[in-house]
Amino acid sequence: MIREARHDDLKTIVEIYNSYLQNFEFPIDELFLLYSLEDKNFKIFVWDDKIIKGFCGIYFYPDASTEIGPIAVDRKFLNRHIGTALLQYLLNFAEENNVRTCTARVSDKNLNAIKFFTDNGFIPETTANSIVYFVKYIINP
Repeated sequence: MIREARHDDLKTIVEIYNSYLQNFEFPIDELFLLYSLEDKNFKIFVWDDKIIKGFCGIYFYPDASTEIGPIAVDRKFLNRHIGTALLQYLLNFAEENNVRTCTARVSDKNLNAIKFFTDNGFIPETTANSIVYFVKYIINP
């Protein structure tokens, strides 16, 4: 089941995130996530099946756009469509909140994430400073 993250999820989220540190811009800790949960523009969701198997974040901008990320699944549960389900949940959540576009940033070395976003309908718009910028239109402009 996908639900909004709670304070007692933070340790597991940090562990999953930091296990993929080579794919992210910077490490995080529980304090960073605690502040993130207090930001009304940022939401974190988890896949909770008695244990946290993955998580995803979404940031809302004032211009009716969002940025997806981070998104990660515990390595023990890869290839079970958990990441896809989390992303779809975020896209539905964005649409329910009248978002027009969703963006994502991915390291150009993270070929799995590039394929993941492309397979899920995101379009690579540009690459700069080793980052691929993706967009997906929720409500057509």
